[in-house]
Amino acid sequence: MIHGTSLAGLYALQSQFTREAESMAFFPGTVLSQLHGVMGDVRQAMSLLSLVSQTLVALAILIGLLIMTRLFSRQIALLRALGAPARFVFAVVWSQAALLLTVGAALGLVLGYGASALLSDIVSARTDMAVRASLGWPELHACAAFVALASVLSLVPALAVLRQPTVACLRG
Repeated sequence: MIHGTSLAGLYALQSQFTREAESMAFFPGTVLSQLHGVMGDVRQAMSLLSLVSQTLVALAILIGLLIMTRLFSRQIALLRALGAPARFVFAVVWSQAALLLTVGAALGLVLGYGASALLSDIVSARTDMAVRASLGWPELHACAAFVALASVLSLVPALAVLRQPTVACLRG
């Protein structure tokens, strides 16, 4: 580590050491600044990737819920034939979907935290750098936003159930 009195002298010294094939000189502050810039770019890319994957998961869940309503169409038609009001059938289908989404999101949050804690321990052991996984408000907010959005989207299968003909579902 070399300390200099003038910035121009330090740059000249760095140039001299870098030209020779045996050594290399660098400014730690510059390297750290570049590293933080790269890490910021990676974080933005990962955030975008996370948003895209959550959108795809929400669409997959919506399709799965639509398929699930088709599987239970006979039971739902039986409820309607026995005189259950449409709002009851709607509430049953929607609450089942919302409960499924909430339990799945909570399990995903717990399993994701466990996996990140395990990976951070492995990285800490291999690199001798303290890396800790934490579960903060941003993660909880993202999970809550996902559950809220998916619960709103689960209104689509609940509405689709009401549009199915009761007699045809009882026969099929």
